[in-house]
Amino acid sequence: MAGDETVTGREVLLEVLRTEGVTHVFGNPGSTELPFVDALAAADDIHYVLALQEATAVGMADGYALATRRPAFLNLHTSAGLGNAIGNLTNARANGTPLVVTAGQQDERHLADDPLLSGPLTELAAPTAKWAHEVRSLGELGTMLRRAFADAAKAPAGPTFLSLRMDILERSGASSEVAAPPRSTFCGPGVAAGVDELAALLAGADRVAIVAGDEVADAGAQAALAAMADALGASVFGNPLHARAVFDPRHGRWSGMLPPSAAGIRAALAGHDLVFAVAGQPFLAYPYSPGSPLPDGAALVHLSPDPAQLGRAHPTRLGLSGGVLATLARLAEGLEPPEADAHEAATEARTAQIDA
Repeated sequence: MAGDETVTGREVLLEVLRTEGVTHVFGNPGSTELPFVDALAAADDIHYVLALQEATAVGMADGYALATRRPAFLNLHTSAGLGNAIGNLTNARANGTPLVVTAGQQDERHLADDPLLSGPLTELAAPTAKWAHEVRSLGELGTMLRRAFADAAKAPAGPTFLSLRMDILERSGASSEVAAPPRSTFCGPGVAAGVDELAALLAGADRVAIVAGDEVADAGAQAALAAMADALGASVFGNPLHARAVFDPRHGRWSGMLPPSAAGIRAALAGHDLVFAVAGQPFLAYPYSPGSPLPDGAALVHLSPDPAQLGRAHPTRLGLSGGVLATLARLAEGLEPPEADAHEAATEARTAQIDA
C-alpha cells in the first residue's frame, strides 16, 4: 500500500495478517464478523478453520501457536462467542500461549440502540488477556493489530484482544493516513545480567535442585538445561502444572513434576541447599496450602524472562531477567562437564524405570 490510493479496513487487516505470516484463522463467525469473512473470501492464501463452538476454536488456535511458536489469530463472534471462549482463553493466559484474539462488535451508529449481541467486549476479555482494546478509528487499526501480534509474543507471552466494530472494516481512507505500519523486527533477549554471580552461587552449593517451567520449553532450552544439570549433579523438577515438555523424562536427572502444594514442594526439595528456578511461577500451589515451599535453610535463585516474577512471591537470593536459552548456555559453558560413566548410568537407570 503506497501513495494516496484509497484503502479499506478489510485491506488493512489482510495486509497485517499476511505480513505477520498468518496462513490460518481459527474461529466461529457470526453476523458481526461478516466484513472479515467477506474479505477472506477473496484471499486464497489465508484459510479460515471453522469450529462448531468457540471453546474448540480457542483450543485449535492454542495448539497451533504452541506448535509453530508464533502468535495464532483467533476470530470470535461478538459477546456471546467471546463468552463461550472464556474458559479456554483462561487456560491460554495461564499457559502463556501467544494468541491475537478478535471479536466483532456492532456498528458504531447502531450501538446507541442497544442492538442484539452488542456488549462490553473489552471488559469481558480483560481477565484473560495481556490487554484488551476496542479499535476506535480506521487510522489506528493497523497500529493496534501490529501491537497485538508483537505483545502476544513478548515475554511473558499470552493472548491480546481486539474488539473490531463492523463499520471499521467497511470504512476507507487515504493510504498515507490509514495504511498499516511496517512490521517491526525484534531481537530475542540475551544473557541475563548477573550470570557470573549466579554461576558462583551454583558452583558453591552442596546440593542444587532445578525447577523448570514452560519458559524452558518456549525457549527451546531443554538441552542447555540438561547440560547444566549434569555439570552440577543437580536434580531437575518440573514446576507444578507445567503445560509443555520442560525436560526429557528419560534423563537421569529428571525427578518429576512438583506437586501443587507448599508442603509437597517442600518435601520434594528437602535436602537441597540451593533451588534454581527457571520459571515464571516455580511454586504454583492450588488450592491454597500454608507454609513456604522452600525447605529450611534453602536459598532461592531465580531466572525468568519476565522481571515482574522475580521476588514476587518468595524471597530471592538472586533474581535474573534475560533470555532463558542464552543464559543457560552461558552457565553450562562455565561449568565442568560431568563424568560420562556416571551420567550414562543415571540415564540408563531412568530409562529402565520408565520402561518398567
